[in-house]
Amino acid sequence: MNVTSTTSPTESLMNATSATDRARVTRDDFLKLLITELQSQDPLEPMKNSEFLGQIATLNQIESYASLTDSIRSLQYGTDLANASSLIGKAVVGVTDSGLEGGGVVSRVVVLDGKVRLVIGDQTMSLSSVAQVFLPAPAEEPEA
Repeated sequence: MNVTSTTSPTESLMNATSATDRARVTRDDFLKLLITELQSQDPLEPMKNSEFLGQIATLNQIESYASLTDSIRSLQYGTDLANASSLIGKAVVGVTDSGLEGGGVVSRVVVLDGKVRLVIGDQTMSLSSVAQVFLPAPAEEPEA
């Protein structure tokens, strides 16, 4: 009987080509890999308890990292929203979402595709594209 070896879930996770690929590994993916490994193991040389516990510990780490990442993203989103809101009524100069250099007075803040955007006239601009911020010139009062 010929038993083929499978890569352990831990090795599969560590062999992922990028951080993005590793981030896509969910708990369900990990469990599927672990079950496949258990089903495919050589009955004459089963996985040791320490290996199994190590893989369960890795699963817990993955879940903790995912939770931490979600918390950081939420915090970043809130910070971006607060920073962008503080620019309402101020003039900004930078690169608009259409790729052109532009600017003007920020009239409002919107969220498009999960990203906070400043609205300047009919253009939008990401917070990271702002190069300068200044108070707009006061409106001239009509002469009496």
